[in-house]
This record gives sequence, C-alpha cells and structure tokens, in this order.
Amino acid sequence: YDVVLAHRWHRHDAVRPRRGGPVGPAALLWLDLVRLRRSPQLLVLLAGAAVVPYAAQTAGAGRVVALLAALVGFLAGLPLLGGLRAVTRTASIARAMPFPVATTRMSALGVPVALFGAYGVATTGALSPALGASPEATLWLGLAVGASALASATRWVTGRPPDYSKPLVSTPAGAVPTNLYTSIVRGFDVLVLTTAPVLIWPSAAGATVSLVLSLVVLSYLTGRE
Repeated sequence: YDVVLAHRWHRHDAVRPRRGGPVGPAALLWLDLVRLRRSPQLLVLLAGAAVVPYAAQTAGAGRVVALLAALVGFLAGLPLLGGLRAVTRTASIARAMPFPVATTRMSALGVPVALFGAYGVATTGALSPALGASPEATLWLGLAVGASALASATRWVTGRPPDYSKPLVSTPAGAVPTNLYTSIVRGFDVLVLTTAPVLIWPSAAGATVSLVLSLVVLSYLTGRE
C-alpha cells in the first residue's frame, strides 16, 4: 500500500495551496476537506461501493450482506484516511502539532467518520431484507456497518511499519521482518470482530454491541503511542 501511495503522488500534478481556514484541531478537518475537493473521485468510489450490498442481497446472500457491506466500505474508504496515515506513520508531523497525539488522530478522523456513517446509512436498504431486521433496528445496523468499515480501515492505516531491528526470516525474496507477516490480516481481524455481533444477532442490540466494539478499537488506535 505504501508503494501504491508513493506511485500515485509522484504522478500527481502540482496543486494550488489554499490559505486560511480554522486553527487548532479543526485545521486537520479543513485539510481533509481540501483533499476531497482535489480528489472528488474518492467520494464516487465510496458511493459506488454502496451498490455491492444491494447486488449481494438480490443474489440471496442472506446475512453475509452485512459482512460484504463492511468489507467493501473498508476497502473503498482506505484512500479517505490519507491524513490519518500521515500523522501516524510520520512521527515528525505528529510531534509538530501543538496538542497530544490522540487529539491529532481524532481530528484526522473527523471527516472520515461522517463519510463512513453516510455509507453505512446508504446500505440500510440492503440490510433490512437481508437480515430480516425491524425498521427501527435497520438504521442502527447501517451505522454499525459504517463503524466497522471505519475501524477496519483505521486499523490498516495506523499499523506499524516493518521493523528491521527484529529477527528476520530468510525467504527467496530476501530477509523479511517477522511483523510483516501479521500485517496481512491487519484490518480484516477488526472487520470480523466488529461484524460478528450483527451476523449472530441481527437486531438493534447486536448493532449496539458492534458499535461499542468499533468505538473501543478506534479509541485504542487513536490513543496508542
């Protein structure tokens, strides 16, 4: 993913700097809005991802629709977390902020929270018949799907980089850090954890448990050093 991001921005044209905007933590939200204005295709990608749950529901996927909705939202929403990735993977940027690291990361999540929440609400039309939930519970289930996708994407972008100071494993491709193997399931582990309550208990109570798990994951990932 680092290679893909580097390739994308090396090919990106020069942009016009934007002056002004709010100060403090709100400045990070403003930067995300500026990025969205420069790359509106990211919003189109997330909106297009909402079609997948409806296609799966039409095909008779049943409760798996909730898992697919969260998975597609997770993958389509990754580019929206570029600001969070920058303040997490580049320690010098985080140290330059005049507030704690947790505040920096939470501010960088402000715009993605709104977008993932809107994505979750957009999938409710597919979740209701697929899960057989009541109309009152459908909105909570959609929010749970959006929160699960956000927590999974946050887990992905806040993952620690390869640590070459640890023991290396010899492979035909060269020496590989041991923590690089666990990064394969990064994000997907949180996805399974946070969607399990919805799959097992497709009701407002199950959605509440899923939302709590997602909030716990987000709190931990934004607060850890």
